Amino acid sequence: MSIIQTVFRKDKRGWYICNAGSSREEASMVEGADIVLDVLYDNLDYLQGAKQDYGLPEVRTVIIPEDDKAVQLVLKRTGHDKNGATYEIVDVRNKHINHLLGKECWLCNVAHEIFGEHPEIIYIATIY
Repeated sequence: MSIIQTVFRKDKRGWYICNAGSSREEASMVEGADIVLDVLYDNLDYLQGAKQDYGLPEVRTVIIPEDDKAVQLVLKRTGHDKNGATYEIVDVRNKHINHLLGKECWLCNVAHEIFGEHPEIIYIATIY
């Protein structure tokens, strides 16, 4: 896996990933992923700087292939089936989002468009 930049936006139907080649419905962030994005958005000022005004609530991330000092969140795959994968947040390196530790989120198969698969570990380095 190489370095991947992702953009998530929130509209009246909830959070969705923008840089997937999927429909809005398929790109929806649900089952915990939406809660994680709410927490990240609410704490953007503490993570990388002031919130930007893009018209809709937005969270941008940079995902890297291995652990690094820039990593802020580490997700580990705990389950996988034909529809997606469950991840647990196993490491949080920013005190403002410590309460995410141990939370689970589900990523559907749109992750295949982003990562090529459901990786065993996801390292989220930059959140802005």
